[in-house]
Amino acid sequence: MNPQRNPFISALPVSLRAVLLLVLLTMLAAGCATGRTMAVCPDCTYTGDTQDGQMHGQGSALYHSGDKYEGAFVQGQRHGQGVYVWANGDKYVGEWVDNSREGQGTMTFHTGDRYEGAWNNDTMHGQGTFTWANGDQYVGSYVNGKRHGEGTLTYADGRVEKGMWKFNKLPSEEETQPPVTVEENSRDTQPPHIRITSHEMFRGIAIVPVVPYILVTGVAEDPSGVSKVTVNGETAKVDPSGRFSIKIPLVEGRNEVTVLARDAFQNQAQKMFWLEAKEETRSLPDEIEAAIEPVVKTGKYHALIIGINNYRHLPPLETAVNDAKEVDRILKHEYGFSTTLLLNADRADIMNGFNEVREQLTSDDNLLIYYAGHGEFDKAVNKAYWLPVDAQPDNDTNWIIVDNITTNIRRMSTRHVLVVADSCYSGTLTRSSITKLTTADEKQRFLKKMMERSSRTLMASGGNEPVADGGGGGHSIFASVFLRALRSTEESTFTAEQLFHSYIKEAVAGQAQQVPEYNIIKNSGHAGGDFVFIRKP
Repeated sequence: MNPQRNPFISALPVSLRAVLLLVLLTMLAAGCATGRTMAVCPDCTYTGDTQDGQMHGQGSALYHSGDKYEGAFVQGQRHGQGVYVWANGDKYVGEWVDNSREGQGTMTFHTGDRYEGAWNNDTMHGQGTFTWANGDQYVGSYVNGKRHGEGTLTYADGRVEKGMWKFNKLPSEEETQPPVTVEENSRDTQPPHIRITSHEMFRGIAIVPVVPYILVTGVAEDPSGVSKVTVNGETAKVDPSGRFSIKIPLVEGRNEVTVLARDAFQNQAQKMFWLEAKEETRSLPDEIEAAIEPVVKTGKYHALIIGINNYRHLPPLETAVNDAKEVDRILKHEYGFSTTLLLNADRADIMNGFNEVREQLTSDDNLLIYYAGHGEFDKAVNKAYWLPVDAQPDNDTNWIIVDNITTNIRRMSTRHVLVVADSCYSGTLTRSSITKLTTADEKQRFLKKMMERSSRTLMASGGNEPVADGGGGGHSIFASVFLRALRSTEESTFTAEQLFHSYIKEAVAGQAQQVPEYNIIKNSGHAGGDFVFIRKP
């Protein structure tokens, strides 16, 4: 609009015309922050309404994972009516609150199943109707994703189950009741598949240290859902995806473990294995043992290894689980570590893992903590976080702040702790320096000193920056270099700092934008030592 050509504006006094022109210019300037434009979205490409650089109003987002969303946004989050289509073909149409499905909505699964009804916190919760692809249909109440409350399940063959449901089954069904007899054309006659994730078996036996209690974790998978898991007769905690965990008592020697899993149709599966609890011994290379033993006991080597791919509310990772498995294998078989492997673990499992490991440690022992998964950094408070499998975006309830890690490390009586973190924003502490060694005598004196003094150190895949997932032949770039260094180093005994500066730093920085770091963990009890690796003979 040209004020000079508008008759109404031309009739105004000159002073009022100037005021009006100033208002118009201010409105135009405000349009730079509000309108239809590209907004800041770290994990998507966005087109639509914005406000102050955030997604706000109606818009569409194409996420890097291949998922798509079109609908309402409020201050950068999906909020209001919208349509979300996952890369695998699943589709949700309905209400959103703060990035979560909440309110009324319809979920159509790529398998042909369909749910229409109430949602809360991304989970079926309230009154709803679930229709399976084969024609079975449930109409009734849901609580946290399970049939719970009054409802009716009508099978495609005409059979009807009606009543007050409790966690996917009717309470009239006794725990000792045999599997329900169903006709051949019914939807599910197969028992769940049980997989143990907490221990690596060899011919059904896992070697573990002697501790009062030990954490058993695993996954029970079944198309119709898992209603219950017991371990040695005790009911385990089971999440909607079938992941279960429980602490069981342990005695020295061989412990039989029996896992039972039952699905919604009372099909039951059983898995048995043994935990061999014994004090582990490991011989050191003669020349190293002779050099170190007069000064300080080397103690035992332990590792807590965490790898997370299958995030429930965040984009999945490709290599973290594979990285963790290979680190576990090398530390166990080539360096004699006693390892605890946690795959796709939630916050409770990880914190329980810390507690379990802490109970095993003595003042002369050595602990390596390896974490591969998502990381987050809160600029407002200058804090970094590890994100377990149950972490949600913009909701830090299940995030693990690095201060918690530091507190756990400070509470450990062990001599040496090394944290190896392969995640975004993993390096946030103070840089340490490399020690130059020339002669064999200097090297022996140095190793003795490092072993004698306690240490709390961090080896991070990057500083305060995102890091790459993949790019290392089935591993992340950092994990690939770290594993290769452990395999190929010519020294049989070396410190973590030597490993980092000799094999890791330049190799990672040369392949990716990230620059790895080796740091002292502040306020954790570091006393000038370093973690010493000793390869098995």
